[in-house]
Amino acid sequence: MSFNLDDYKKKPIRNVADEIPEWVSNGPDSNRTLYSVVVKSYVKVNNLIESGAEPGIKDRKIVLSRIAKEAGVDKSLVSSRRKPELVDFINVLNAKLELAWHKSKKRKNVSGSKINKDSLIVENKRLKSEIKHLKQANMKAYFEAAIEHELLESSRQTYKELATYKSLYSDSLDIIENLRGELRKLTIKRIQ
Repeated sequence: MSFNLDDYKKKPIRNVADEIPEWVSNGPDSNRTLYSVVVKSYVKVNNLIESGAEPGIKDRKIVLSRIAKEAGVDKSLVSSRRKPELVDFINVLNAKLELAWHKSKKRKNVSGSKINKDSLIVENKRLKSEIKHLKQANMKAYFEAAIEHELLESSRQTYKELATYKSLYSDSLDIIENLRGELRKLTIKRIQ
């Protein structure tokens, strides 16, 4: 048996872009644009993880607001309410990236050597920073949802008030028209 380097090369990861989902091909152009930006981000983040770098949590995931910014659309368009298929697709890719990151991290710790105090301190700081960042992200998401809920309630209330005012306005117009008719009749009677 002869030695061949091709037998030991990593098999390429299936190209996610080759499998265009139906919701992209049958949907509006914004779906295709967002999909291509998501795929590019996935490849970029995956390459970063495989390079052995230590990316932060936001750098090793596909972030919705970053996708919206790169696609040149408003970030409210990239939400589970308006683009549920896209958000589900991003969640699947984020799960794959998280798995790849954990595998990459395991490969680094296989050395068998003990971890010294300095590296533990650095890791502790990094993890504390990541926890702080996650808490802030969760708080932001919570407040955005609360504000969106409040805005929905406010717009519902405004719509109800508008409907009431329109009804009152319509009634007022009818009353005014009736009074004008009566005034004309009285004016005609007086003239005669």
